[in-house]
Amino acid sequence: MVPNLANKRAKFRYNKVLNVGLELFLEKGYNDTSLNDIVERSGGSLSTIYKYFHNKEGLFKAIIANGINRFSDELEKNINLNDSLLLEEFLYKFGHSYFISIFSSKSIAFFKLVLSECFNRDTIAIGRDFVRDIDTFMSGRLTEFFKNDPDMMKFSSDELMNYASFFTYLAREPYFTNALFYGIEPNLTDNQLENHLKNIIKIFLYGILK
Repeated sequence: MVPNLANKRAKFRYNKVLNVGLELFLEKGYNDTSLNDIVERSGGSLSTIYKYFHNKEGLFKAIIANGINRFSDELEKNINLNDSLLLEEFLYKFGHSYFISIFSSKSIAFFKLVLSECFNRDTIAIGRDFVRDIDTFMSGRLTEFFKNDPDMMKFSSDELMNYASFFTYLAREPYFTNALFYGIEPNLTDNQLENHLKNIIKIFLYGILK
């Protein structure tokens, strides 16, 4: 939860610590980054960090929450759940926005950071919660559209959530795994991305509706 920031200066300091914390965690990893490192680069004092985040784990949680919010805001700008689109049209629009957002350089770096902490004894719960929360958010947005689509109304809420999760998986793979584990960026042309999305939409709709 973002603390109550009384003025612009407090908001600036808060965001500065968040941004510098993310930079250093990406550069050095969670364990090798100290709060003193963050203070040295961001300015300010340890008391500022303790006031807003309590400790390093609290700062890391805030960085993850901020990353989820940034990712969701970016997606929301491009997706309108009230669009009167056919299911296939909406899936294409959603898939395109999702793919572009998730494969930005900042997003990939952020996901790599969180993934690395999934194997860290001190932060494994934070990493696990992030993976769960981001999937729940993405699937939830798609499920909201499904609930109002004539072809999808016959399914239960749990089924719709599972189908939404499956679609986001189809949209990002195998590119997401390759980017995170092997450092292979997608670098798809517009035509290649269009073909990828059209193919997975065909697979998805055939499997669900046929």
